[in-house]
Amino acid sequence: MITNVAALNSASTTAQGREVRRSEYLVLSSLLSFAAILVGVLLIVGTYPRLSQTWDESAHIGTGMEWLSRGVYKLDPIDPPLPRISVAVGPYLLGSRSIGDHNPWEEGNKILSQSGHLWRTLTAARLGILPYFLIAVFLTWHITQRWLGAWPATIATFLFATCPPVLGHAAIATTDMCFVATFLWALDRIWIVLQRPSRLHFALAGIAIGFACLAKLSAVPYLCLSGGVILIYVLWRKKKFISLTGCLIAFVAAFFTLWAGYHFSIGSLATTDPASQRTVEHAASKLGPLAKPALFVANHFPAYQFPQGIRVASHLKNDQTDAYLFGQTYRNGRWYYYLVMLLVKTPLPLLLLGFTGFVAAIARLRKDDGFTLVPLAGIVFPIFVATMSHVNLGVRHVLVVYPFLAMLSALSCMLLWRRLERRPQIAQLIVVALLGWQLVSCLRIAPDFLTYLNEPAAPYGAFICVDSDFDWGQDLGRLTAKLNDLHAAPGWIAYNGAAQPADYGLGQWKKLNPGEVATGWIAVSETFLRKYPEQYAWLEQYQPVAEAGRTIRIYHVP
Repeated sequence: MITNVAALNSASTTAQGREVRRSEYLVLSSLLSFAAILVGVLLIVGTYPRLSQTWDESAHIGTGMEWLSRGVYKLDPIDPPLPRISVAVGPYLLGSRSIGDHNPWEEGNKILSQSGHLWRTLTAARLGILPYFLIAVFLTWHITQRWLGAWPATIATFLFATCPPVLGHAAIATTDMCFVATFLWALDRIWIVLQRPSRLHFALAGIAIGFACLAKLSAVPYLCLSGGVILIYVLWRKKKFISLTGCLIAFVAAFFTLWAGYHFSIGSLATTDPASQRTVEHAASKLGPLAKPALFVANHFPAYQFPQGIRVASHLKNDQTDAYLFGQTYRNGRWYYYLVMLLVKTPLPLLLLGFTGFVAAIARLRKDDGFTLVPLAGIVFPIFVATMSHVNLGVRHVLVVYPFLAMLSALSCMLLWRRLERRPQIAQLIVVALLGWQLVSCLRIAPDFLTYLNEPAAPYGAFICVDSDFDWGQDLGRLTAKLNDLHAAPGWIAYNGAAQPADYGLGQWKKLNPGEVATGWIAVSETFLRKYPEQYAWLEQYQPVAEAGRTIRIYHVP
């Protein structure tokens, strides 16, 4: 009897000890996750005083300010309003208001310059994107913890929070980080509602989908494909149909969320172009007796700017925008462009672990770990849609894959740990070495996260990519500082960006037109030198005197 009691006490003590250790592990993993997030935030904020505005920031500030101060959203419907409202809130609170220019870039430039405190206003705009980074990091941690546990969640958080492309686009007032957060939330809510259907979960899924659509038009194809595959898989496994009432609740929630984002506006599907109105009328005329009702609906459509934006975006394939890859300028896009960008812009530890986790996730899917389909779908279908696009404008268009890649990397680490269970020190050493490698790569490139290329690609720099993957106009402020250090007299400038050089103290510098030959001090953006070498070939006989940041060469031509 005494022996049995002693055994029970010993078992109880052992269980309590395990519970204490488990609690300590949870606390430690949470602290490390918080530390990773803090590092990411500090790195992001550290870029604010160093990088001048990029190409699209002024347009987003201008259109967001129109929504806030005028209560309309007509300036540029190609992007939904949510991230634009977010970046305009800070300047609005500082006293900025809509100017009334019909060009969104000029509108944003005027808002920045007329405030009298350009850098302060630009920083206030960029702070509007920081919450989306925090939301995306939290969701990455929360989802991974629910799926794999505490320590894998810490690894996923660290890899995502120290990924240079993520930090680069979280540090500027653009739409991409907002879409990462909302797309991640929407895909997770779709999974949850399919696992635990209830009216509340259907409503939350609808709201999340609405927010994703308010962040970027890419949400429509991305969610349709990714969410559709998850839906088919779950229905196939459960052998029953989803509630029609629940679907209606989700649709209504998504619709009203989207409509609210457009100020509950009602208007015509046709744009201000008369030809657009004729197209709508022609389409309605083919409906016979339903022509008048259809035309009435087309001219009184809720959130009409959203379908307008889709129409404008669909016409981009005819825009013939110049793209660049591996020293060649081309048009109409290349199917492998985004695959290449992910290969060269993703840190090697994340790339290696993510690919291994991708293969492992496919194997786990066969073993009834259904959630693995979520990160798989979150990677495969955005890349698939992007490869079909005629617009090759940077890894930012597939930035949404990074939280899912971090999750699969965490899966890879967990499986490595299990495989080396008898030699845990080796597993710990490998994981710590990979995480340390990524952290060092991240710290070395700071604050120039937009120009990041992993180690094999870094020596080739702008030969591989330009535009938003390298030179997005972010070094104009540093050009001013560098020219002051050189005591350079006013000369010529060929700047790739939407900012006004005069706003950065370069008002006396003349614009260097393509093909024009000049003498004296000359500053040229890498994008122009790479995309249009025939226009600037005459500069090849001279060596640059200096560089502003990593993207603007400075010459002195006698």
